[in-house]
Amino acid sequence: MATSKKNTKSTANGKPMPVEKEPPVSVKKVVHDERTHKITGFFLILIAISLCIAFVSYAFTWQQDQDKVFNSGKEFWFADGLKVENKLGRLGAWVSHLFIYKGFGIASYFLCMLPFVVGINLIFRKKIFRVWRNVFYSLTGLIYFSVALSFITKGSAFSYGGGLGDYMSESLTNILGIAGTALLLI
Repeated sequence: MATSKKNTKSTANGKPMPVEKEPPVSVKKVVHDERTHKITGFFLILIAISLCIAFVSYAFTWQQDQDKVFNSGKEFWFADGLKVENKLGRLGAWVSHLFIYKGFGIASYFLCMLPFVVGINLIFRKKIFRVWRNVFYSLTGLIYFSVALSFITKGSAFSYGGGLGDYMSESLTNILGIAGTALLLI
């Protein structure tokens, strides 16, 4: 067996120096640290701004990017010659296609508000915005405007209500009829 030496440092006079031990880091301390709150807050604001840029860009570039995003497999993500027009590149085209075309339509802009509100509250470490009220209004607006825009713009080339809005609007129309759905939305 090999013998191991003790790792001791000595000073100029030959006495061993005490080895410094790092204090253990607990998860609780990291979570409650002010720097963690600020970093998380800035990251959430960055997500909110990125989503907003991707959604705005999608409104202008959806026709150029849609056929490329439909093939969202390995070819879409890793192809060398593929160029998308979305300002956030392939990720922006894919995320905005997912939320706007397949999801809630232009009501997806409500999703930009949630990470922004939480991020601002984390950065300033006080309640500037009421998070649960914003969650309620965002989710309510997301569902209502998705269904309403899909009902109003049925047959449009652009998916104003998104895939989920189209599905919910069609289901309501089948159950309540056109007049009943219009009255419910009003």
